[in-house]
Amino acid sequence: MAKESNYEDTIEAIVNSGLHTMVLALGYKVGIIDAMGRLGKPSTKGEISKEAGLNQRYVEEWLLCMASKGIVQYENSKFSIMNSGRIRKAIHTSLALPMFADCFQKLENAMKNKDIN
Repeated sequence: MAKESNYEDTIEAIVNSGLHTMVLALGYKVGIIDAMGRLGKPSTKGEISKEAGLNQRYVEEWLLCMASKGIVQYENSKFSIMNSGRIRKAIHTSLALPMFADCFQKLENAMKNKDIN
């Protein structure tokens, strides 16, 4: 039973990580992460949404989602994100998941086609 429970935990963690990767990629694509970098200091949701030129309500949802996973830091009503080469590489890599999702239907169809070698 413990082995099954561990397996279930692993599957749940993979799915949750994938979902948060998609949210991270969205924030990068729409410019939230770049806006936070330009601000260069912990900033309010209003400052970040203004700098990014985005709807504050959705920026706040993104920030809270990322803060819940520890990707964005939240303190005294201000948000920040750490910056390093390794972090930037991971953020850029997050874009692979939405690209994979774009071709998901084609891959599904190809796998179901028994006539393709």
